[in-house]
Order: sequence, then structure tokens, then C-alpha cells
Amino acid sequence: MEEESNSADSNEHLIPDKQNDSIDENSSDTLPGSALNFPKQINTINNMSSFSAAQSVAEALKRTNTLNSMSSFSAAQSVAEALKRTNTLNSMSREHQMQENVIQENYSSSLKLKKDIIELEKQILEFENKYSEKSEEHKEATEELEKLKVLIETYDSKSKLNHIASKIHPEAANLLYSNHDLLKEFDKDTSRNVTVLSIDIRRSTELMLKAKDPHSYALFISEIAVGLKEIILANFGIFDKFTGDGILAFFSEFYSGKDFLAHSLKAANECHEFFNKYYNLNRNKFKIVMKDIGLGIGIDYGEANIIKINNELTVIGNPVVYACRFSGCQPNQTLSNQGMVDALREKYDSYLNIEESLIDIKHEGKAFGYTAYLNFNKLQLINPFWLRDSN
Repeated sequence: MEEESNSADSNEHLIPDKQNDSIDENSSDTLPGSALNFPKQINTINNMSSFSAAQSVAEALKRTNTLNSMSSFSAAQSVAEALKRTNTLNSMSREHQMQENVIQENYSSSLKLKKDIIELEKQILEFENKYSEKSEEHKEATEELEKLKVLIETYDSKSKLNHIASKIHPEAANLLYSNHDLLKEFDKDTSRNVTVLSIDIRRSTELMLKAKDPHSYALFISEIAVGLKEIILANFGIFDKFTGDGILAFFSEFYSGKDFLAHSLKAANECHEFFNKYYNLNRNKFKIVMKDIGLGIGIDYGEANIIKINNELTVIGNPVVYACRFSGCQPNQTLSNQGMVDALREKYDSYLNIEESLIDIKHEGKAFGYTAYLNFNKLQLINPFWLRDSN
């Protein structure tokens, strides 16, 4: 009992004050002593057990609540973490999708760029092929054009040569194709010292009227022209033109040589001889054969230009004018102007004889003319260089 009392005493500190008060109030019960206290103790113990249980329950609930709170917090935290991870994953997914979109766009752009490059390469290839074809066509056209130019130049050259060749000695004409220096001399646009020979068939109109028929006269004149031209060329002169009743020719040092003055005078003498002989041989072509028929030849010396008109070689200048006017002299006469006589005296004075005469020049009046005689038997004429080279 004492131990119980002590137990009771030892357990008093576990009972709250209010509970103690309750026990005191029940102490007035009829149960005495220990008997009375036992149920009380039992109740106390029960009360204590209930309190402890309640307290345990409370603690358990508290722990449960704590755990629930902790569980809720953890759950929320887990959810948050899960949401965060989900958002992160969503962000990563969006970034990944964006990257995929960028990659897809880049791929599409790259594919389009490759297609464009292929198309451009195709166009370049087509252009190169087309240009190559055009280049070949252009090359062929250029080559054909060059050939045409050569043909035109050759034609022009040969045409020019032909026009010159028909006016000069055959040997000189052959040399023109190989001696370009000679050809260049004909192309020089410069004045030269020349002797001009103008030949006129005196009284040609009356001679035509005395012919048996026009054909006979035409044949006579044409053969005269051919014969006179041959004499001019044989004496290294340049034939200019046939005037209808005579011819015009000229001589110059670049072609006729250093003795071009003497060659022109010699040609004049031979022309007179040829005409008279031919006229006598062809009297049968005329109804009346007149006596005073012959050539009038005028010669003048001075500066003149050798040019081409319509690709025809001709000479122009003051000597041409007076050679033509002096050819109006008497038939079978060669009349030189003052310039020609001065040039002859300077070079051939010891071989020269001069006869002075007058000529009535239309619209100018009377003028002195000179008949020059050179001693060709003693005078050794020098041939032009092209004839020496040809030999």
C-alpha cells in the first residue's frame, strides 16, 4: 500500500490541476481510505490513459498533419518541380521545335539555293554553248569577211593595176605586181615635173566628111589611135586618153627615166612618121584625099599632178593646157612652149637645134613656139630603171 501510495504520490505530478480539483470534489464519497481511493486511481489512470491516448492521437494527428503538410508541401513541391520540369521540357521542346524549324527553313533555303545554282549553271552552260556557237559563227563570219576584204583589196589592186597597166609599157606593167615602189609612185599625191604631149589630127572634121562612109572613118581613127598609143608606150610615155581626134600623154622622170624630155620629143617625131605612112596607105577609105592632112603636136614642160579620176590615171596642170593649145599648130609640126625649150637647152644643149615660129592662140593672140631637133644618132638615151631591171 505504501508502494501504491508512493506510486500515487509519484503520479500526482502527471495529473493536471483541474483534474486534481475533480478528485478533491469526489473525495466526499462514502468510500473510505484506500478502498475509496482505488477507483479514483483507476479513473485517474483511465483519465491519464485517455489523455495520453488523446495526446498520442493529437501527436499522431499532429505528426500526420505535419506529415500531410509535409506530404502536401512535398507533393506541391514535386508538382512544382514536375511543372517546372514540364515547362523546362516544354521550353526545350519549343526550342527544339524552333531549331527544327530553323533547320527545316535552312534546309529549304539551302535546297532552293542549290536549285537556283543548278538553274544558273544550266543557264551559264546554255549561254556558253550559245556563245560558243555564236563565237564559231562569228569566227567563221570574221574569216569570211577577211577573205572578202582580201578579195576586194585584190580586186581593187588588180583593177587599179589594170587601169595603170593599160597605160604604160608592157614590161613596166608586169613589174607593177612585184615592184611596189613603182606602184607607190603612181599613188603619190604630189606635183611632178612632166612633159605633156598633146596630139591633134588637124582638119579631122574635113577628113571625116571626105571618108567613103562612117565605118571607114571610124576604122581609120581607131587604128590611128592604137598606133599612136603604141609609140607613146614604146618611148616610155604614159598614155592618158584618146580625145576623139587625138591623144594626150605625159612623161615623167619617176617612170620614163632621166631622159624623159628626149623620150617625149622622140615619140612626137615617130608619131608624125606613123600618121603620114598610115594615111598614105589608107587613101582608099576616102572619096577625096586631101594634101594638108597631118598631126599637130604641142609639147610643154612644167609641174603637174598625176591623179586618178574614177580609177583612171590622168594628168592635170598648167603644162596640159598649153600643150593642147600648141597642138593647134600646122599639120606635121611639133611646137614646144618656152618651158620645154628651156629644159631641153639645159640638158641637151650640144645636141639641140631650135627653130622659132609663131602660133595664133585662140583668145590669147600670137605667141612664140619652138620646133626642137635633137640629134638622136649621137645622143645615147638611158632607159628607165624598170626596163633595165626586167632585162
